[in-house]
Amino acid sequence: MDKYDRQLRLWDRRGQELLTEARICIVGQSSLGQEVLKNLLLPGASNFTVITEKMQSDQSFFEGGSLMRLNPRASIETVCWDTNQMANKHFWEKFDLVVIVTTYFKILEVLSKVKLPRSLICCTHEFSGYVRFISPHPHFVIESHPQHTTPDLRIMNPWTELKYYLESFDFTLEEDDFSDVPYIVIIYQALLSVKKRGDPVSRDAIKEEIRGMRALVHEGTTGANLYEAERFAHLATAQSEKVPDNLVRCFELLDQAPENGFDQTVQILLKSLKIYLGSDYSDKQLPLSGSIPDMISSTENYNNLKDLYQKKAKEDVKYFSSIVAKSRVHIPDTVINTFCKNTKNLRVVLPSRSLCFRPQATQILSQQQDAPTDLVKLLTDLINKQFKISDADSKNKMDTEKQSNSEMKSESKKFYPVISLIAGIAAQESIKILTHQFVPIENTFVYNGISNQSWTLKL
Repeated sequence: MDKYDRQLRLWDRRGQELLTEARICIVGQSSLGQEVLKNLLLPGASNFTVITEKMQSDQSFFEGGSLMRLNPRASIETVCWDTNQMANKHFWEKFDLVVIVTTYFKILEVLSKVKLPRSLICCTHEFSGYVRFISPHPHFVIESHPQHTTPDLRIMNPWTELKYYLESFDFTLEEDDFSDVPYIVIIYQALLSVKKRGDPVSRDAIKEEIRGMRALVHEGTTGANLYEAERFAHLATAQSEKVPDNLVRCFELLDQAPENGFDQTVQILLKSLKIYLGSDYSDKQLPLSGSIPDMISSTENYNNLKDLYQKKAKEDVKYFSSIVAKSRVHIPDTVINTFCKNTKNLRVVLPSRSLCFRPQATQILSQQQDAPTDLVKLLTDLINKQFKISDADSKNKMDTEKQSNSEMKSESKKFYPVISLIAGIAAQESIKILTHQFVPIENTFVYNGISNQSWTLKL
């Protein structure tokens, strides 16, 4: 069994490769930072740079080489903060993700002025904490893995081969033969009957027609496939030529994507998809995924139906690949196949635009009119705590920094469960961002451990 067998079932080998090859920087030496590091080492992330405020070890559960034993193949480079070097944007260009856990004002001040790659900033204080996703560019999700999906069966607008197959069934079949008919065929035949009468096509009309079909079934049969067809009658009215709103949003934000790395691949694929939808071949329909749900049917009929959908999906991928090839950028066939299977569920997330902590947190949160008052106060306190926002001037912030960071180290021993929770969420969001799978927070997550409540909001 593969070492990462369980998680491969979540984000497959392509996702695992992106995670393993990702270059991750963690800014800050704290229990929170070490928990994030641990949680990323375990699923296989292997290239880390940890930037410490000072060359000294922090109190934590992980000592010596214990972290390396979690992932012996990993490389963890520890460097001390150097303002001259790290105030340069070129230092950060080599990283795919930056996770900021430091509470040092001088470091945060520098980071707020430099152009960073995609970043997560995290902080905990006593029983509360937050995680914020930061990037100047939109984040596109190729595989959003929605919990519920509507199968793309093209019943309303079938292609030639599917149309011929759906019309090939005789509804004067004997009882045993009729029970072998897939519900897609029954829904299509009901749709034809409704259209033939000139009635408006609706889910209720299709259902009523299917109920009438039961008269064709001999007494004694359960007609289970008819009940199944009635249950899924809404699929007859699905408009396969309508571009989903989530995909429209992706097209609108397409030009804001950075033209490098995997983002360049996403940009090329989305531009190719716009061309595909405008072509005569597509008939204004997205590439077919090729998958159909399980249904009551004979094995022969089900496999014949599945073969039709898979054949059409391969043809769509082939035509789409010919468009992608014109970009002259090599994109693996596996990536193109995955993209075509998930075009209906592509998503885009707008992260927080910058790390900026001015205007003050209260002014930022005042824009969140729908946010609960206690949430605004909690997040304001957390941001103030991390960025040392107060009425004192910068000099006073520097003078009190050493004392306040010592206090936070002491707090970490008392409130480690909260630290562990926030670090777990930060690691989870890191994996989503790096693999372009599952939808990350958009864009701030706040946790209140006293009331055991959490919220997400946009900043």
